[in-house]
Amino acid sequence: MIYTIAEWIATFLESLIIFIFLISTLSFKEQSNKRKYSLTISSFIAFNALIFMINYLYTLEGILTISYILVLILYCRLALQRKLWFQSMLVVIVLLSIYIINITTTLIVSNILQLSSEQVLSMRNPLRIFLLVFTKILFIIVLYIIRNLFTIRKMIFSTTQCIIFFLSLCFSLCASITFEKIQLENNVSGFESNLVTICLI
Repeated sequence: MIYTIAEWIATFLESLIIFIFLISTLSFKEQSNKRKYSLTISSFIAFNALIFMINYLYTLEGILTISYILVLILYCRLALQRKLWFQSMLVVIVLLSIYIINITTTLIVSNILQLSSEQVLSMRNPLRIFLLVFTKILFIIVLYIIRNLFTIRKMIFSTTQCIIFFLSLCFSLCASITFEKIQLENNVSGFESNLVTICLI
């Protein structure tokens, strides 16, 4: 149950990151605060509802995916500035970033552990929580770079700092996967392996 809750929280945080990115990059239109907040909250709820539905209504996955993309574009159109083509491009870039980060991480882990992608996604151990944390932090870094490219603002962190931060994340990920591999191959105590992974998180 705890791992299911962790995935729900990760999904919620991912949605929050997307909306913060869109708002900070595109900025609100001139409108009342009531309209801003009502549009943002209603769109955020609709977006999350569609994502959770995708996880359970597999037969409607295609329609629901198109729907949540349209929700983001419609929100940008009603609440945020810039032209429609730019807003749509930004939404596509955000969703592609999520896909590339998640699929790349999953493939790397599955190859190292000699498991299928489905087995990695269905794991119920601390490594799974670490992967959720890792992909969300990586997603924030990617969007941070994209935002600064589009808004032409001075970056808070230098390029060297970003590289060091990224390499630290990758090191932690490799260490977690290695401990999980040792546990699978040598029947190491689950408690010991899990404790190390939790410390890395």
